[in-house]
Amino acid sequence: MPRPSGLDFANWLDLFLGSAPSRRSRCSCLDTPRIDAFLGQCQPGETPSSSSSSPSPSEDRYPASFNWHSARTLLGVYFKMMEDESSMSIEGNIVGLKSTNAVILATDSKEYEMYLIDDRIYCCAPRSGIDRKIVLEVSSKVEQLVRDRGQKVTVSQVRDMFCDKYQNAESPNVLIAGQDSKGLHLFSMESGKSRMVIYAAKGTDTENIVGILSHDWSDFINLSEAEHLARKALRCEHAEMCTIYRAKEIEEQGANMEFDMDVDPSVSPASSF
Repeated sequence: MPRPSGLDFANWLDLFLGSAPSRRSRCSCLDTPRIDAFLGQCQPGETPSSSSSSPSPSEDRYPASFNWHSARTLLGVYFKMMEDESSMSIEGNIVGLKSTNAVILATDSKEYEMYLIDDRIYCCAPRSGIDRKIVLEVSSKVEQLVRDRGQKVTVSQVRDMFCDKYQNAESPNVLIAGQDSKGLHLFSMESGKSRMVIYAAKGTDTENIVGILSHDWSDFINLSEAEHLARKALRCEHAEMCTIYRAKEIEEQGANMEFDMDVDPSVSPASSF
């Protein structure tokens, strides 16, 4: 039985995903010639790859009786393509900025999602593909540290986990924001590293957005002004937003813990002279 063409594949997905607008719009960015090229590489008994010289990291092999007209098979191929999609191809933008009493993440696109990593730590990243996989892996690791070991995870520790996962990525569209005992933090992910920033933008219109942020941001910007600036920079009045408010008690607890560690309980104030 011959394998379906790219058009057949796209039509099948259109029917299968008709009730899922976000997935359907994700599929629409893949043209049928590209689907044809991808399917053409998936010969029975071979591992599919995104290019002839660069094999897929997946070790799955298709059996000789590979049924290209199976719904399960086609859905598997579709999501494999989604995993191989770079976040650079995603439409839309994300913004992060700090204010005097909060840190904000915002996006103008349904292609991005606000992920809860820990109690006061979030990241904004693509909702599909390898980026989603990485976010879920980091989130699982954080949950393990908090639940099983009783550790308090800092924003910098979460940042380090992402840096480890993105060592070979060119420039992932990921922003991390949160608060710990050291204060409010905003990190922009780069290739295997990160930058601590006061504002940042990622996406298809980064240059223009950063221009607006750099012009309007100030050291004394409050939360209301920051939210307005995020919408202005994204040119989206109804941008999805995530706000982490400054909780002073968290920073005060951190300061008290550091003070206690500096005091030697075996030495009294009187005997120290």
